[in-house]
Amino acid sequence: MANSNALTHNKLVKFASLGRETYQNVKFQGKDMPFSPTKVPKFISPEIKQACLKVCGSEEVGFVEIESNGKYKSNKCALNAMTETEAVGGRVVFGWAVFEWDKVMFDFIGHAVVELNGRYYCVTPSKMGDKKVLFVPDSSIAFDFENPDSRLPSKEVAISKRPEVKKLLEVRERIREIKIKYPVSSSNMQVSIEDAQAIAELERLQTGLLDKVNYFLHPVKEKCPCGSGKQFRKCCKPHMKRAFG
Repeated sequence: MANSNALTHNKLVKFASLGRETYQNVKFQGKDMPFSPTKVPKFISPEIKQACLKVCGSEEVGFVEIESNGKYKSNKCALNAMTETEAVGGRVVFGWAVFEWDKVMFDFIGHAVVELNGRYYCVTPSKMGDKKVLFVPDSSIAFDFENPDSRLPSKEVAISKRPEVKKLLEVRERIREIKIKYPVSSSNMQVSIEDAQAIAELERLQTGLLDKVNYFLHPVKEKCPCGSGKQFRKCCKPHMKRAFG
């Protein structure tokens, strides 16, 4: 018999790895804000090296080419890398894919690449169409290939010292802490009523914090996060100013 203290909660699955997913719940003035703020950095800055030191104790970060050739699925990097090494040799190397939300934070997502003849390459396609990934190896990361619910870790490091950013990262970490308790092998997630309610409240807080972070830190001449194609200053920024200014 099904647990009467559980319910199916599938709207939250997108946040298993928070940084590179589209923020589907971000709204302002009734507008959806479907944007992915984190991107592969254009170059390796001193701030990136400092963040790598903080996360894994290493500055050995570098760009790795993505060579998927249509053979592998996104979000399955560990299994993809293992399959590749079984076919061509080499070894699987675990570490962190590093992404940047300009002026806001660095997003570290557990990742696996292939090392063959002294060269790293990634076989997992990017949903964003990236041709390379910024990667720092970390031998402390473990992955259980026998467990279908095994997942790689993720961490975030603030760039901005604004209190809204600090609070946003705290809320996102709390969402991860709850979700990590549940299997990820299905598109639906069975969670307790208490955890479902907690996640719903945390997501409500996250939405408001994302609005505030965008208001204070999103470049005014860049395209608005709402997806209108207009400059931020000529779209949602004035409305946000009345709310947050």
